Parts: sequence; structure tokens; C-alpha cells
Amino acid sequence: MAERARRLGRLRVTHRDADDFYLTAADREEERDENLLTASRMFAALSRSPAGARAVATAVAEVFRGSGTYRRPSGRSSRLS
Repeated sequence: MAERARRLGRLRVTHRDADDFYLTAADREEERDENLLTASRMFAALSRSPAGARAVATAVAEVFRGSGTYRRPSGRSSRLS
């Protein structure tokens, strides 16, 4: 079990009467946080121009199609279809 945890960078702990959880290596979690921050900064930078905002809106609509509504940069809700 220790070898698998070292190789994967995390270990799943299962419980019969509660939700499972993961123990994750700190460096793996820090890398995940950095990747999320980079992605959010990229979307924010794209959204500062009209063409970039349209590209982000198109991508969001494609990725989350059928999942309900999302909030447009203008603050209005839009139905994804």
C-alpha cells in the first residue's frame, strides 16, 4: 500500500459508515493549486477583451452544455443548451 501511495501521490481511505477521503502528498496538492490558479488567471485575462470574452463564453457553453445555467460577465443568467 505504501508503494502505491508513493507512486500515485495519494492514498484513498475508505469508511463503511462515512464518506471516503484522500490523503494527498503536499507537493501534488500544491501543484494542483498552482494549475487551478494559472487556469483562472488565463480565463480572467481572456475575459478582459470582447473577443476573449466571447471565446470564454463559447468554451463554457460547450464544456457545460446541458448542465443548466451559467452567469454571463454582464451579470445576466443564460440558459445553456
